Amino acid sequence: RCKIILDKDPNWYYNGRCTINEYKQDKNLLQITITATVEPYKYKLGETVATFAVSESVLLATIKNERKTVVPVIECDVTVEVMFESNVFSLSAGTNRILEINLKPGDNQFQFKSISEGTIRFTFQEGAL
Repeated sequence: RCKIILDKDPNWYYNGRCTINEYKQDKNLLQITITATVEPYKYKLGETVATFAVSESVLLATIKNERKTVVPVIECDVTVEVMFESNVFSLSAGTNRILEINLKPGDNQFQFKSISEGTIRFTFQEGAL
């Protein structure tokens, strides 16, 4: 398996298996024909990071995601109450991964509230078709 980055789409990569179908050499010219079987999604080269400052007041925030549904890694430096799709989750300081917080394609609406000032950071890998 390997990451495949195309010249026509340099900000994305495809994940799959490559095989060499044909190998020709004509004097100084070498021509290789490669076939790739890849996953249906292409992925952004870098992970997406969304950071928000939280406090005792309620913060409304939107996180945009491409087509592939994904569970983000959520890092908090304080305890944060998160409301997502009518569910409330209490996240402790540190790294959290909540399977019920599943970013859908498009805009994902959140409400954050903390007992003190701090930050919350979502890190995830976006995939598009």
